[in-house]
Amino acid sequence: MKDPLKLFHYHELTNSSKKVIFLFHGTGGNETDLLSLTEPFQKTHNIVGLLGNVSEHGMARFFKRDDEGVFDQENIKQETEKLSLFIKAWIKKNKIDPKDITYIGYSNGANFILAELFNYPELVYKAALLHAMLPFAPEDIDLSQKRLFFSWGQFDTVILPFHSKKTVEAVQSMGAQPTVVITPSGHNITSYEVEQLHNFINK
Repeated sequence: MKDPLKLFHYHELTNSSKKVIFLFHGTGGNETDLLSLTEPFQKTHNIVGLLGNVSEHGMARFFKRDDEGVFDQENIKQETEKLSLFIKAWIKKNKIDPKDITYIGYSNGANFILAELFNYPELVYKAALLHAMLPFAPEDIDLSQKRLFFSWGQFDTVILPFHSKKTVEAVQSMGAQPTVVITPSGHNITSYEVEQLHNFINK
């Protein structure tokens, strides 16, 4: 069996901390794209940026899609299973608690974290989802003990605010009480989002 830690290519900033931040880029991004979001935490957390395994016309993604907003459900299952194996191996190797992991994702990366949360809730306790939408209609699971952060732009034309609101309503219906940040912007990550993200991580 392939070494689970080789299921994803990743970039790591290491120190002696038992706290970890995993980063998941958007479509066309890479494993270092979101490192700047973690600058205040690079001495207190291990930072790990993952690269999506899927290529769409040369652009990296974490799962396939058939069209804009139409996702390949079988591929989501395959890739979230790979991520679960990767995370479990990381936990075992580094002797860390899943509750000390923070997941941060943007766009496709945020959708991938949601898919992981819905399929493997025992691995995801704290997650920041920037410009996210539901990857699929989730089954009813208990999210009351999860700490979730959502942000989006009022004028986002890639992931429409309607879809972001629907995503928040879905996790609220399962007991989550997410932090929600809305900005007068588009699909870009604003400085205010980053400021609120840092506040979320620090809590």
